[in-house]
Amino acid sequence: MTAQTTSASEGEARTGRLPLVGLLVIQLFLGYQWFMSGLTKLYRGGFPAGLAKELTEKSEGVPGWYKDFLDGSIIPNATAFGYLIEIGELLIGVALIAAALVWEHQ
Repeated sequence: MTAQTTSASEGEARTGRLPLVGLLVIQLFLGYQWFMSGLTKLYRGGFPAGLAKELTEKSEGVPGWYKDFLDGSIIPNATAFGYLIEIGELLIGVALIAAALVWEHQ
């Protein structure tokens, strides 16, 4: 292989990898956003306790089947769902960031 051929193939490899680096940056950004959202909910407190009231206020005018679902399943168990949302956002954020960092080092 000549030096010119090696140089050309390295340039193609870098150019082909550029979109993947862009996706990596987007994944890191989304992971950060998910993590910070969960962390903010934990830090401020009151999210699980206030979820029932917020869902009751925001569910005015929604389709009947959705209102029934909220009233029958989610709102009575809003505190548990609130904790699940907080923990879920944190875990999703950590998973997205960790996966991006692992991918970067391969």
